[in-house]
Amino acid sequence: MKTDSNRTMQNGRLAREPFVAASGKVVKFEILNSFFQGKDANGNPKKTTNSHRVKVWGWQAQALAEAIADGTLGKGVEVEVYGRSVINRFPLEEACGRPVMKDGRQVWMERTEIEPTEGLLIACKAEDGRKIFRNLLPTWDEWNEIQENRVKNDGPAFLQAVGEILPDDVAASTA
Repeated sequence: MKTDSNRTMQNGRLAREPFVAASGKVVKFEILNSFFQGKDANGNPKKTTNSHRVKVWGWQAQALAEAIADGTLGKGVEVEVYGRSVINRFPLEEACGRPVMKDGRQVWMERTEIEPTEGLLIACKAEDGRKIFRNLLPTWDEWNEIQENRVKNDGPAFLQAVGEILPDDVAASTA
């Protein structure tokens, strides 16, 4: 049985409002989580805060963009992210675009991000007051079903909004 060793789970609250690209196909946000780690010199508990970047692509990003638009996902919301860690490496550049050099070698920057592959859960309150988590990322089959229902209900207007057909096609289909 093959297992994926690159799996991570992070929880915390969104540090700021999520960024949604103009295309709606990329969503980025940052999770802050705090925990107590040891004691300081005076014997007081020492609180540490970590920051984790999360990047979502494609159809999952479109689903999250809808949750952001309706106010479900925003700054301060408690989330749990299940996915994999990805290290992105890119050259460091000055403001003018020239590469940064040190000892005759180009300087590279590395950034670790989490790509949710298994779920992005948000904390909600149940009717009885308990804290429960709801998954915001649909599976591929669920997403296709959502899109098919929108096409049935909204017709050409929905297809034009998501860029599946051009305005000329709408005019031809309604004539």
